[in-house]
Amino acid sequence: MALIYFHALKDDAAVNSSERAYAARMCSELMVLTLAPNVFEELKSGNRTHPLREVLPEPSMSIDGYRSNILQSLEGAAFDTLLTSHLRLNQSFFMVEDFPVAMFNVMLNTAWVMGGDALKLYARLHGQCELHLYVEAQHRGWLADIIEEGLRTSLYREKVGWEQVMELLRNPYIEGPVVTSYSVCDSFPNLNIVKDADLTYKMVLLANKRIALPENPVEDSLDPETDLNNVTNLKHLWLALTEEERWELGMEALRSGKVAAGIELSPDWRKHWRQRFDVFQR
Repeated sequence: MALIYFHALKDDAAVNSSERAYAARMCSELMVLTLAPNVFEELKSGNRTHPLREVLPEPSMSIDGYRSNILQSLEGAAFDTLLTSHLRLNQSFFMVEDFPVAMFNVMLNTAWVMGGDALKLYARLHGQCELHLYVEAQHRGWLADIIEEGLRTSLYREKVGWEQVMELLRNPYIEGPVVTSYSVCDSFPNLNIVKDADLTYKMVLLANKRIALPENPVEDSLDPETDLNNVTNLKHLWLALTEEERWELGMEALRSGKVAAGIELSPDWRKHWRQRFDVFQR
């Protein structure tokens, strides 16, 4: 079974991936619910009057892997039924001022706008856990309180790992930030985010010093000017670093904002997606 990991430098905890599927269903149904008064408008009227037609793409359009799935070419019950299915499955996109907005993002931001902190965290984990969401040390207690509230209200389910995550976040003997990963994607820290954040040269310099130590009698240190694009050598250098050095490079990469935008979890919740209401009202 896949897992959502919460990593600290010296420990980790995990939540079953069933919680991600549960979060996905909850978020998608919430978006469908906000459209419920209009879902069967065309079936009742027999006209092409659904307000979402204004932001649906033309049948031939395909953008960023999303296809329009001929929604615009359908009418009546066929349109209503397929639209509801696509909203639930996030298989299409809206066109807002000639800009494509994936239904997946609209779904997440609908939950973000309408939900309390526990639902906001669900949406963030579903949409970004593999991008390495992180919470700084000073906010770990705040995040643990959100999880505790989710369990208390039964929004989060018991005995799937949340209790262990709370324990990790509140452990006074574990220092520093906590970072997420998804078990079927890269763990944290990893070489890819270091490269994405343009920290490869810094990694090479650190590794060269590490390789040169007497207790690490491996091949001669590598020249950063000639080996930055050598994947084999980069992996070799990455593994030459200590656990602490890899962690610090990984955190520097995340904090740089070059790996992904908006991946810090903090009490100052910020919006990252266009909410469904913006699309619907245009």
